[in-house]
Amino acid sequence: MSLSKSKKEWVKYMMVIWAFFECLFFAGTLYGWSSLVFVFKDEGIYSNLCDTSLNNMTSSDFGLDSNTTRNAMIYNYGDNMLDNITVIDATNAADINNLTVFYKTNISGEMSYTVKNERVQCKEQDSMLSLCFTISSSIFCISCVVMGQVNYKLGTRITRYIAFVIFVAGALCLAFVSKAVPWLMFPGLSMIGIGGLPLFVTNNQVANLFTTGSSSVVGLFCGGYDMSAAVYLVIKLAHQSGFSRRNIFFVILGVHCLTLVSTQKYLPKDFIYQQPPVTVREHTVENPDSNTKEKLLIQENPRLNRRRVSIADIQPLNSYLRQPLFITHNIWLCLLQLRFYYFIGNLNTFLNRTLNNDVSKVSYFTDVCFYTMMGGLFTSFLVGIVYDGQKAIFKKGSTKLYRCLMPALLPLSLASVFATVLSVLVLKPTDIILYIIFITMTLYRSFLYSMAAAFINALFPSQYFAVLYGITMIAAGVFSLFQYALFSWAEAYFKAPFHVDIFLLCVSVLTIGHPVFMWFCGWREEKQAMTEL
Repeated sequence: MSLSKSKKEWVKYMMVIWAFFECLFFAGTLYGWSSLVFVFKDEGIYSNLCDTSLNNMTSSDFGLDSNTTRNAMIYNYGDNMLDNITVIDATNAADINNLTVFYKTNISGEMSYTVKNERVQCKEQDSMLSLCFTISSSIFCISCVVMGQVNYKLGTRITRYIAFVIFVAGALCLAFVSKAVPWLMFPGLSMIGIGGLPLFVTNNQVANLFTTGSSSVVGLFCGGYDMSAAVYLVIKLAHQSGFSRRNIFFVILGVHCLTLVSTQKYLPKDFIYQQPPVTVREHTVENPDSNTKEKLLIQENPRLNRRRVSIADIQPLNSYLRQPLFITHNIWLCLLQLRFYYFIGNLNTFLNRTLNNDVSKVSYFTDVCFYTMMGGLFTSFLVGIVYDGQKAIFKKGSTKLYRCLMPALLPLSLASVFATVLSVLVLKPTDIILYIIFITMTLYRSFLYSMAAAFINALFPSQYFAVLYGITMIAAGVFSLFQYALFSWAEAYFKAPFHVDIFLLCVSVLTIGHPVFMWFCGWREEKQAMTEL
């Protein structure tokens, strides 16, 4: 191997490593929202909306030492206030994240109390934080189409410059969120999602530098994209260690400036085009001078000897939009993404409810959730292994539709199964079951988003992929707005969260209809082809 070729290989692998870390730190941070919610609640963002009554009561009113409590907010959880009184150390009326003391009178009239490290639930605050994630996640899906068109029209470099400005603006908004300007989280979360997405899209083209193993490179980037949710977990841990949230985001901005290095130095102005493999064919020719046959090795360049692809079988775009398989795939993605978005957006409230508002436990299991999501690096490879294994099984099918549909049947079904299992587990959660829930959610997310694109790429013409996938993501983004209706429903009455989970369980079960319909269409096509032979 020549020195120049060695250097070229070294640069190629360095580009893969650099692109992976860009995806890891910036591409999908939106999905780490629950960790950021914990920080915002700890800082009292939107706590002014909470329906609380501050009473200037002293410790003597409760027969306690003056060092035990100062002012108190009283919540009546029973029919008689004296039966169950919660007192919170509330030096600042807007600060609801303090020590909680439970008092209860006994038969003799004496007052006893226990101390617990709990946070009072505030529906108004939870509602605003849920609304922020709902709007941002929907805008994020719609931006897939917009940024895709920008990338197609303007090329890699301009797209990444635009994404850089948007990401910086979003990070600054999240850095300066405070009790005085809490609304900055809305544009901040939206823009940091929009600005991170093009890094994942533009870095995927690095896989085109590899004639073999390109799928593994894409799987590596998908894993980094899944793991990027842990960035907000780092922010949460740093915040708990005493670091300012604003300074942490300034550090993120500084690191993000390094993406300009690859934008300017490594990645092209336009695109990295796929490298077709060079084939060598053996030909036997006769030598008229010696009346002997000689074998010649002829190297063929596919770019020069490429056959023209007939487009006679390619239908107009509108015909694919009306195909039942495309419609059922859109419904499948919309329903399953709604299930996933509701879980992520409602995670903090879910943990508070499950763990009886124990702040330390909620913090611990929030960390566990996003540590588990970092396993997306491995589950993304698992999806590829399952899909490639199914392709090998069904590659001898008689019809193209059968060969396209049947390999996708198992991974698509697994996404629906994992969603159903997740919906069952959240009905009766315990500390142990929470670990299983997080593992199931990670597998569910990997199968959902990997197969959402792979199915369209396999079944429909490649020249329509960007348009069809864009339409799918817009539909899923608009439909995900319904998650806010689910958040509102869950806060409506005491058993509402359980009823919402039952509803989402039914929704998850319904999505299995798409793989069943695929199986029916594939076998019908194959059976018809066999009878015609």
